[in-house]
Amino acid sequence: MVNGSIPVANFSILNQGKFCSNDSIHIKNTSTVDFGNITLLQLFWDYTNNPGSFVVDTMPAAGKVYSYEYYRFNQPISKQFNIHFAAYSGLTCVSTKDTIITVYAAPEISFTIQPKSSICLGEPFTLQGVASGISASTVSKVLWNFGDRLSDTNWLTYKTYKDSGNYSIIFTGTTVNGCKDSALQKVVVYPIPSVHTQGQINVLQGASVTLTPTFTGNQLSYLWQPALYLNNASISNPLCTPDTNVLYTINVTNNHLCSASDTLLVRVLFMPIIPNVFSPNGDNKHDTWHIEMLNKYPNCSVDVFDRNGQAVFHSFPYDIEWDGTCKGKPVPIGVYYYVIKPGSGRAPITGSVTVIR
Repeated sequence: MVNGSIPVANFSILNQGKFCSNDSIHIKNTSTVDFGNITLLQLFWDYTNNPGSFVVDTMPAAGKVYSYEYYRFNQPISKQFNIHFAAYSGLTCVSTKDTIITVYAAPEISFTIQPKSSICLGEPFTLQGVASGISASTVSKVLWNFGDRLSDTNWLTYKTYKDSGNYSIIFTGTTVNGCKDSALQKVVVYPIPSVHTQGQINVLQGASVTLTPTFTGNQLSYLWQPALYLNNASISNPLCTPDTNVLYTINVTNNHLCSASDTLLVRVLFMPIIPNVFSPNGDNKHDTWHIEMLNKYPNCSVDVFDRNGQAVFHSFPYDIEWDGTCKGKPVPIGVYYYVIKPGSGRAPITGSVTVIR
């Protein structure tokens, strides 16, 4: 067998520049021979340290590209590798080329989302980023995808997202040699429900009232606290039959465990206690007609008449108690008649009161 001409082994590195241990190196075969063919290529990526490991291509072609990624390392800052390229023409005619390249350490980036990667709208979370395997002095820049740059620490507290939805968080670390690595995690931000009460409702003593807050959200569960005087503390609109004033808190939670709350004061309107006598004589004892519990009725009115049916006193609401005068002058002692309209569902109350001195 007669071989062709002696070949000239040659290749070019396509991605010129700094090589990082987490990048691939791409070389293109540019070997030539005057006549005949390049019949075989041997490619050693680390000829000096590992000469027994090589790639054989029995079907080489001009312009063919070969790629290789060195093992990722963090220390030392850089390593050198000898790329050895052998081109054969026939069986025995061979030409070689060697090129020394420098490969730089690359960071290994990761981060955690605390407390979890599924959060409720408005819930704060904390990110902890780690560039492992390399010292902090070799990291020149650490960048989160929302633009907050960190220098001395890889911690970042991000208060909240403005809207619910699916988000991607990217954490990137770059060494002083320009080698970088990134980590990506998904964050799901769920909408929160809403609940609004009237703030306060009134109910007559001995009566019942249905609590009717308004809600937004899907697949909600409900919890009223305390459960006192309620027929069911786990429904949206329980029936309340209170014996005294109660401040309730309503908590609503959706299927993603996102919750909201509001408070509701249920105030019991007791029957007013109406004295049938008072003595406006200036001795600071019973000088006004004090009607207990009437001040709890926000829309009550009080009218007082003499025996002839003439009005001597009117108040709406009863925020200033009657002092036994009419138009600034003391009324005569005697019996006077009243009509009290408490409102809030209670019927008018009539009767008489005696003024003594």
